[in-house]
Amino acid sequence: MMPSAYVAQNSIIIKTYSGKREVSIRNSRKDFKIEYKGEILLSDGGTDIKNISSGGFLEIKKSSFGRSQKIVIEKEGNTLVRKFYIGWTEKDYYLYGKN
Repeated sequence: MMPSAYVAQNSIIIKTYSGKREVSIRNSRKDFKIEYKGEILLSDGGTDIKNISSGGFLEIKKSSFGRSQKIVIEKEGNTLVRKFYIGWTEKDYYLYGKN
């Protein structure tokens, strides 16, 4: 008898609505989603967000086996506000979310 192997079904969904863009990658074990609005300027090394146009935001969500994490970066005035969540609990972005 041959051992059975688990093959995850993958799906990639790209949506645009109300000026927002969303990219979702899913399989039976993990979900990853990026949603954004506006123009996003990356740092020279491409490892950080340098600026987001007025009214814009970036939201990155990852869930695996019931555990979820989310990064939200949005423009408020002239400042980028960065938030990190584990489940529904907000944690310090620079301590938990940046890496």
